Amino acid sequence: MSRLIKNIAKGNRRAQSRFYDEYSPLIMGVCMRYLKDPDRAADAFQDAFVKIFNHIEKVRDEKALLGWMKRIAVNTALDHIKMIRYDADIEDKGHELSDQFYGDLLDRLSVEVVLDAVNRLSEGYRIVFNMHVVDGYSHEEIAEQLNISVGTSRSQLFHAKRVLKQYLNELGITRYEQVI
Repeated sequence: MSRLIKNIAKGNRRAQSRFYDEYSPLIMGVCMRYLKDPDRAADAFQDAFVKIFNHIEKVRDEKALLGWMKRIAVNTALDHIKMIRYDADIEDKGHELSDQFYGDLLDRLSVEVVLDAVNRLSEGYRIVFNMHVVDGYSHEEIAEQLNISVGTSRSQLFHAKRVLKQYLNELGITRYEQVI
């Protein structure tokens, strides 16, 4: 464990401040992807950092630190939106474009364009899209986390992709293979 992490675990305010300054954009970015409302995202952000500081001594491998923090941020954001109710369990109608396409596209577009596109999604679509495409959760894991069926997860993802495709068309990105 690094000296910085040891100092954070001991409650050293200077170490916590340095760590917070370095990683707050990452954690806020995760929270903003899940929670469109900036106030709700800020609440989740604060809760995530409290959890990170309270449990940082559990990190044994510094290489796993970023993934561990992102998972805490995702789970904290999900905790803030557990009230979402999925009314329909719509069958999966298939995918027009692969998950890899969306992952590659997100990597190539500016952060502002990506956030704008994802924020256009309804809350349910946005959550499932983020969990599956951005954070790599399986539909089974999503279903378990959100207390929905696997079919609903697939359906939400299908509809999210349809909305994103429409938005890309509005931006003039119609030749998807050229973007990749």
